[in-house]
Amino acid sequence: MIKTITIKELLPGADEKIKYNFFIPKYQRGYRWKETQIKQLISDLFEFGQSNAYKQQDKNAFYCLQPLVVKKNGTQWIVIDGQQRLTSIFIILTALTQINYKETPVLYKLDYENHSDLWQCLSELGSENQKEEPSVIYDDINKYHITEAYRTVWKWFCKENNYSKTDIRNKVNDLYEIITKHTRFIWYEIDSQSEPETIFTDINMGKIKLTNAELIKAALLQKDNYKNDEKSLEASRAKIGTAWDVMESTLSNTEFWKFLINSGNEEYPVKTELIFDIWARELLKGTDEEKKEEENNKDIYTFIVLDRFIKKLIKENENKETSAKSYSILLEHEIWNYAESIFNMLCDWYNEREWYHLIGFLLASDETSGNSKKTIEKILKIRKLYIENTKDDFVKALKEEIRNIIFDNRYSNDISLLKENIENLLTDLQYGKDNKKINQILLLFNVIATQEGNERSRFSFCSYKEQKWDIEHINAQTDDIPQEQNYRWEWIKTLKEYLNHILLCSDKEEDEKIKKEVYALKREDTDFDEKSKKIIYEIVSLLNDDMQNSSDEAAKTDIANLALLDSATNRSYKNYVFPIKREIILEKNSNDCFIPVCTRNVFLKFYNRNATQMYKWDSQDRNAYFKEITEKI
Repeated sequence: MIKTITIKELLPGADEKIKYNFFIPKYQRGYRWKETQIKQLISDLFEFGQSNAYKQQDKNAFYCLQPLVVKKNGTQWIVIDGQQRLTSIFIILTALTQINYKETPVLYKLDYENHSDLWQCLSELGSENQKEEPSVIYDDINKYHITEAYRTVWKWFCKENNYSKTDIRNKVNDLYEIITKHTRFIWYEIDSQSEPETIFTDINMGKIKLTNAELIKAALLQKDNYKNDEKSLEASRAKIGTAWDVMESTLSNTEFWKFLINSGNEEYPVKTELIFDIWARELLKGTDEEKKEEENNKDIYTFIVLDRFIKKLIKENENKETSAKSYSILLEHEIWNYAESIFNMLCDWYNEREWYHLIGFLLASDETSGNSKKTIEKILKIRKLYIENTKDDFVKALKEEIRNIIFDNRYSNDISLLKENIENLLTDLQYGKDNKKINQILLLFNVIATQEGNERSRFSFCSYKEQKWDIEHINAQTDDIPQEQNYRWEWIKTLKEYLNHILLCSDKEEDEKIKKEVYALKREDTDFDEKSKKIIYEIVSLLNDDMQNSSDEAAKTDIANLALLDSATNRSYKNYVFPIKREIILEKNSNDCFIPVCTRNVFLKFYNRNATQMYKWDSQDRNAYFKEITEKI
C-alpha cells in the first residue's frame, strides 16, 4: 500500500500512550544526520510555511517527506527505509516542545534492534546533560549524533538568530504546526510476503529506485485500488507491468529520448516518469492546484497529483454499486490508458519522418537544459495541435509555430510575403547581435536539408543536443590571426602543409611569390616583425579573396559567411583559413563525427554549382549559399 500520512497521524491522541511503535532492524546503520541536514530540513519547512498555499490556509497544502518504507509485524512497524528522517522529525518535535513548554512530548517509539539504549537517549532529550554545553560526552556515535541534532535545533531558535523571547515562542509554534499538520511522509507499506532485509538491500543497491516514477507505479497497483480483488489486481499488474517495460525500453533509446528532452538524463533516471509528468500537467492545466503542488513538492509533484486523483476516483465511486472488475477498468481508463495514449503520441511523432523533423526543431530551438517543465510545456502545446487537427492541418500548424519562432514578430507572417520577409530577415541579421536567431535559422536549415535528403536520413537531435555549438565564420577574419607566438607558429606550419595544394590551381606569378615567402618563414620570424606580418596578411588576403578586401565590414559577419559547428572543432581551428578548415571538416566527417549536413556542404562548395576552385570562399559561394538558405527556410 502507498499513501501519504501526516505526522499528526503518527502521534497519539490525548488519552493514548504510544500509537506507533517503529522497529529499526540491526542491518541498518545508526543515526547519522549532521547539523547541515537538520538545518536544511528546518529551512525547507519554514520555506514551505511562506508558500502562498500555506499562507492562504489551504487545508490540502502540505510538505512531503521522502518515502517511509515499512512492514507491519504484530504491534510494531519495521522501518525498511526512512529511519533517518523519522528520527530527525522525532528530535525536532522534542526540541520544539522543550523550548516552549519545558516538557517531554509523547510522540512515537523508535526501537533500535542493535542499539537498545538509543530509545532511552531519545526519551531523555532536553535533560541537563544534553543542553548546549553538555556535562557528559557520549562515546557512542549514535548518541552523539542524536544529541548534536537536538542542540542544533535548540541553537537555531535560542542563539544563532538572535530572536526575542516572543519571536522564539511564535516561530517554535509555527514550525510545530507546519510539521504536525502540514508535513507528510509517503507511507510505503510492503506486503506481508516480502522479506524486509531483502527489500532494504534492493533499495540500497539501487535495484528498487524510490523515484517519482516508482512511487507512481506502486500507487497504481496497490490492492486498495482494486477493492482487494486479487484477480483484477493481478490482471492489471500483468498489463501495466509489461506496458511499463515497453515504455521504459522505448524511451531509453538515446535518439528517441534526446529528440524529446534537452536536459541531461540524470533528471529522469526512470524515463517513463516523463509520461506521467505530461499527464499530471495536462490534468491540472495551469490551475492554482498545479502551482501549489509544484511550489510545495517539486521532487514528487507528479506522484502527489496522481495520488490525489486516485483518491478522488475512489471517493466518487465508493457509494456506487461498482464491481471490482469494472472499478479496475475505470482506473485503467482514467489513468493508465491515458498515459499510454501520451506514449503512443510520442511514438507517432518520432516515427513519422516529417513530424519528427518539425517537432524536433520546435523542441530543440530554444535550449532549456535542466528545465524539464519548459520542455513539457512545449510538448503539451504541440499535443494540443496534434489532438485538434487532421494530419495535414497538424503539419501546417507546426510550420506556423516555426514561422513564429523564426520571425519573432519582426516581419509580417503573411504567406504571400514569406520569401521576401525571409530575405529581409537574413540580410538584417548580424553576428554578435543576433546570434540566437542565427543559430535557430542555421539549425532549421540543417533540419530541412536532412529531411529533404535521402528518405531514410534523419537529423540527429541526439548528436546535436549532446554537443555545444558555435556560429563559425566560414572565412576567418584577418584580425583573428593568432597573436601569441607559439600558436602563431603552429598556424604558419599548418598553412605551409596545405599551401602547395591550395595554390595548385593558380599560375599567377604573385601567388607563387607569396608561397615562397611563406615557406621561407622561420619560427624566430614569428614574433610578428613587419616582414612576417606583411607576408601572413598577404596569404590570408589571397585566400579570403574579395571579402577580405571588401570595404563592407558587414559582409564578413552576415549569415552568408556563417555556419553551425560544434565548439570542440571550432576551437581547434585556431583561426585557420578556408582550405585548412575544409580539410579538417572533411576528415571529421569521414570519421563519422557529427557534422551538420549544411556545414559539410559549405566546405564541399555544394551550393555553388559553378565553382572553379576549392581554396577560398568567394562572393559566388556566398551568394549561392544565401540563396539556398532562403529557399530551404
